Amino acid sequence: MPAERTAIATPPAAAYVLMLLAGVLVIINGMMSIAVGRSLDVAIFEAGALVGVAGVLMGAGMLLAASRLNSRPAEHVRLGAAVIVLSLASLVLAGGGFIIGSAMGVGGGILAIVWRV
Repeated sequence: MPAERTAIATPPAAAYVLMLLAGVLVIINGMMSIAVGRSLDVAIFEAGALVGVAGVLMGAGMLLAASRLNSRPAEHVRLGAAVIVLSLASLVLAGGGFIIGSAMGVGGGILAIVWRV
């Protein structure tokens, strides 16, 4: 009788790294927007601070999704889709982490979705 083997899923490393880097870049971009918006006392820059807060929140969501992907690889499709949505939203609403952060998030999300156990 053959021994029963259990498959231990290893997380998708490339998707994880891209998602982490994207989240960090979006947070940095958001924090820079907050700093500039608060330092200049003009009404239009106050809106920039609000955009920065949105960027920080979206970047935090990307970091959360990346950490969950690392700990629960079975949820790769849902987490990849969430990062793609957050990346595109951050591109439109918050500068997208110097644009490269948004591109990395979309790439990481796609890699997470197509990953096979």
